[in-house]
Amino acid sequence: MVYRFCLWSIIGLLTTMLPYGKVQAQGQEGEIEDVEIEIIKEREITLPRAIRNFEKVPPNPVEPPEKNLSFKFKNFTYNGKDPQLRLRPLRLKEDKLSKTYGNLVKAGFGNFLTPYLEAFVNNKRSKEYSYGAHFKHLSSARGPVDGKNSSTGETNVSVFAKAFTPNAIVGGTLQYDKRNVNFYGYPEGLTVEKDTIEQSFGRFQVRGTMTGNKDDARLKYHLRAGLDFLSDTFEARENEFSAAFEASYELGESTDARLESEVALITRKDVLIDNNRTLFKLKPSVGFTYEGFELRAGINAVFENDTLGKAGKLHLYPVAQASYPVASALTVYAGIEGDIDKRTLNNLSMENPFLQPDVPVFHSNKTFSFFGGIQGKLTEKLAYNTGFSASNYKNMYFYINSTENTSKFDIVYETGNTALFNYFAEAIISEGNQLNFTVRGDFYGYNTANLIEAWHKPSYKLALLASSNVFDKILLSGDIYLIGGIEALNVTENEQRKLPAAADINVKAEYLISDQVSTFLAFKNILSSNYELLNNYEVKGFQAMLGFTYIF
Repeated sequence: MVYRFCLWSIIGLLTTMLPYGKVQAQGQEGEIEDVEIEIIKEREITLPRAIRNFEKVPPNPVEPPEKNLSFKFKNFTYNGKDPQLRLRPLRLKEDKLSKTYGNLVKAGFGNFLTPYLEAFVNNKRSKEYSYGAHFKHLSSARGPVDGKNSSTGETNVSVFAKAFTPNAIVGGTLQYDKRNVNFYGYPEGLTVEKDTIEQSFGRFQVRGTMTGNKDDARLKYHLRAGLDFLSDTFEARENEFSAAFEASYELGESTDARLESEVALITRKDVLIDNNRTLFKLKPSVGFTYEGFELRAGINAVFENDTLGKAGKLHLYPVAQASYPVASALTVYAGIEGDIDKRTLNNLSMENPFLQPDVPVFHSNKTFSFFGGIQGKLTEKLAYNTGFSASNYKNMYFYINSTENTSKFDIVYETGNTALFNYFAEAIISEGNQLNFTVRGDFYGYNTANLIEAWHKPSYKLALLASSNVFDKILLSGDIYLIGGIEALNVTENEQRKLPAAADINVKAEYLISDQVSTFLAFKNILSSNYELLNNYEVKGFQAMLGFTYIF
């Protein structure tokens, strides 16, 4: 490398000297002489041997840091504005709510000069409250016996309101009912003026309720209270204050405790009657469930001050009920209970409006009732229930015609024991809104201690109810009732009379013209049978009504 560098340096030096030699030769005469340059390479460059030190350099000593360290912190405060974050959550498309109609008006007219008008007024969809009103009028200027002498009329007016809170549902109802009937069960051929046989009932009701609204609450309750006022043409007056409380508390996953209580204070004033009646019930019980088996047991303590009979005022009844699902489609159940069945002039006059003034009214004592049966589902659309009950009553009530006026009824009581056996069976078929079918049969057996017969109590009842929706355009409904085995007493001749079986077939068809307008045609008692459920009182025969419905 070194000798090559020296060689190239000499060549470069000679190259720079060539022009200068040419200029001098031009200043002289003659030609440039040839010059021969000889380069001799004899020099050898040598470098001294380097000295290498392989000893490791020792590290410099490091002094350990002091253990006591001190830090100084400086507080720093940032007074900037709170950040304003604007989030845009993903919004799902809401399902379109179907339009709701809160009001409905129905009107019609039928034979027997029968006008019909009914109206419902309700608020629209709300999660916080609901309120509304109802009005109904149905009357017939003529009836089955002597035209206007067997006329009837009924008018009902009610308003309600309900509030939904996170903890409870609170509601109330005001209702007034007016019912007009005539005592048309007088002997055939007798001339009677209508104004001498009129009877009118006025009923006013006030109701209030409160129900717990928490599904996950261990304590569930329901409270109701009400006032009932009754008056009639014959100066009868009855006032009742009633209240009931029901509560259940979960003791564990499979046990709960329940308390049911009721109080009724009844005051009645009639032409010959002025009394106060008290009824108080308290029924605690405990329930238990295990692998489908359910058991509830308790006691029913009832206090009442009715004076009929020699029984004490305090009654204690056992309460027990058990059920077990033998199979997925079959559940067996059985139980025993006892109670005081409340009777008032109000509910008895609704059952039989042809009572004479000053009828005696007492509660019925159900000393015990044993019941059992099976129920279940054969398919998702077919359910069934069949069973029986065997009961014993004291002070069971029955109706007989008055000896003073056979068009009116007295109430007689069996102060001894009345055994009642009931067997029933029912089946329900449901196809949603397209088809619904229910059939039920009840068979009764009475055994009275002192009375000859269980007057005006049927020995069997059969009912068939059906409804269908044809192409969402035609609504069909119908029912068939068969009631028989009623025994009555002909007080005029002191003879027993068995009333003919009552068969009643009713059909109704409604055609939907639009979502808001429809028309209907109804037929009642198609067989036109003037059957009797009460002795001497025939019902109206074939009835037809044409009307319309408007929703808005």
